[in-house]
Amino acid sequence: MIFLWLLLVVIVFWSTQIRPIQVFDENNLLMLYDTRQQKNILVKEVIGLVQSETLSSELAIIHFNKPGCTCNEITKSHIRDINKNQQENSYHSYFITSNQSVKERVSEDYFSDNVDAQKSIVLLDSLSSLDWLPALPAVMILDKGKLAYLGPYSSGTFCGSSNSYIEPVLDMINNKNTPSILNGVDFGCYCKNN
Repeated sequence: MIFLWLLLVVIVFWSTQIRPIQVFDENNLLMLYDTRQQKNILVKEVIGLVQSETLSSELAIIHFNKPGCTCNEITKSHIRDINKNQQENSYHSYFITSNQSVKERVSEDYFSDNVDAQKSIVLLDSLSSLDWLPALPAVMILDKGKLAYLGPYSSGTFCGSSNSYIEPVLDMINNKNTPSILNGVDFGCYCKNN
């Protein structure tokens, strides 16, 4: 009984003290981009980062990763689930990071063995060009060049697929009903971007 109590104490401590639990966008940076024109500016900036014109003609899931953020580990299985669930839909995954080792491990860490997805990795010198993104890890979903979603993968302490924002957005897109969501008000495991 004492062992279970100690285990519970360790889990609670780990989930509240070691991991950075916070509001995704405490300064409301994303609200500055809450118009169609401003969203288009963000999309153009990301297209420039990934240097791909195909973003305007496909479903694209763009993952933003901050080196050293403990929350990246938590989102790995969620990203694998997203990639696995989107197999039957034509899409392209982009990973934006400033860490060479993340770049080298993308296929192994984020894709199941049976997933044959198109993927591209963008290695930046630093994440300073993403100053409009308040926290990481984050995800942007574009449907034929239009912003469908920008924000965290999910909410809560464990940031898993059970409380995901991504699957409902992808379902809407797959049903030809593309949303336009900037999500900055969520509370979970995120690391500040700047």
